[in-house]
Amino acid sequence: MTRLTGLCTAAVLLAGCAAPQLQPVPAMTAPLSYSIAPNPLVEKTFDHMRRPLDDRNSVIYLQSFGGGGVAVGALLGPLGVAANMSMIGSNTDADLALLKGKIPLDPRALFSEVAADQPALAPAGAAGKSVRLTPLLEVVKQESDELWFGCSLLVDYTATGTNWVGKYVYQLSLRYPKADVVRGLSEEQLKALADQARNGFRALAQLYLDDAGGKLASEREVKFRSAFIWPRFNFELTGKDLPSGAERKNIRIPGTIYSLPRDLVQLAGEPASTPRPVASLASPTPAPTVKATFKANGLATPLPEDVKVIAPSSDVPAALAAYSGIWTGGWGAAGNRQHTLVVEQIDGRKAQLIYSLAAAPGARTVSPEARYLRVPGAFAEDGSLRAQLGNGAVVTYHLAADGRSLTGEFVSAVQRFDGLLQKRD
Repeated sequence: MTRLTGLCTAAVLLAGCAAPQLQPVPAMTAPLSYSIAPNPLVEKTFDHMRRPLDDRNSVIYLQSFGGGGVAVGALLGPLGVAANMSMIGSNTDADLALLKGKIPLDPRALFSEVAADQPALAPAGAAGKSVRLTPLLEVVKQESDELWFGCSLLVDYTATGTNWVGKYVYQLSLRYPKADVVRGLSEEQLKALADQARNGFRALAQLYLDDAGGKLASEREVKFRSAFIWPRFNFELTGKDLPSGAERKNIRIPGTIYSLPRDLVQLAGEPASTPRPVASLASPTPAPTVKATFKANGLATPLPEDVKVIAPSSDVPAALAAYSGIWTGGWGAAGNRQHTLVVEQIDGRKAQLIYSLAAAPGARTVSPEARYLRVPGAFAEDGSLRAQLGNGAVVTYHLAADGRSLTGEFVSAVQRFDGLLQKRD
């Protein structure tokens, strides 16, 4: 088997870096010893979509939104591809500025806890001769600005004289809004994530040992889609169906074995699964509530039940505090795409927003469905309020002199709109 080298495509980056070799892992002909340590191969996978959220390169973020997508890149040729990569990279940079250091978990410490319960994963007996195990926490952004989580285990046999590297990935069922992570996870949220990660690493340790013991042989091919592996594009993948439990689906692709929740993976030829609801662990913030929907020019825009508007503190400049509240109007020359902006909270030059759209009246809109999402915003030097949406689009709002209206600008790789909103009392 050849050693993992070079960079890899987006799917394989998440799956297990550039992996020309096929698993299964080399058979255990003699007891092995192990070390839990960082691996420089991880850093080689970083690019415009994949970056670390911690200084140890152990909490890894993947986001693929921005640009015009594969079709636009192909249409415009090499320059279009480069432009797409640049726009995606800009979105990744913006997310990193908000998320860096916001997930204070140590994957190596969590894995060490569970590895202590596995006699087969004995510590290294001779320096430099052990199989190197590198546990990681994977964080994957979805179009809704929801963050999905997974544990992964990079297994490197190089120091033992066997040229083989592979990866094992366990998707967690827990999901959090990006805005929650930006604000800072509550103690309850962080504990839930740590508990699920610990269980995920326990499952990965067993998955690796089963693979090394020859218990995961399979010849049955399966085609599947996973938004965890391929966020945004959701391409169909081909793999080998492995023994799985009732709640999981284990699949081998080149270089990686995935263990995915059955309700979050779509198998070809089977009915679409309905994702199980995830218990809400949002950070509690006492605040007055308002109605769940508002009428903007006669058309309702959806809003969450827990909408809250917190009055800005006295140290927030008046020009910024004036943005606080609920604004309704629309995008386009005729204002025909109804829009509600809720500025829930202002903290210094940062803000917490709800961005809501009604269903589009026309059939040619890129995303016609009614929807809302919570996003962080920031005030620019000119006093405008700016936010980046989950699909990579950027919205900018300017407060009018009367303090009762906002002019807006929506810009994406394929669309641009102007808007006008009025403040609701």
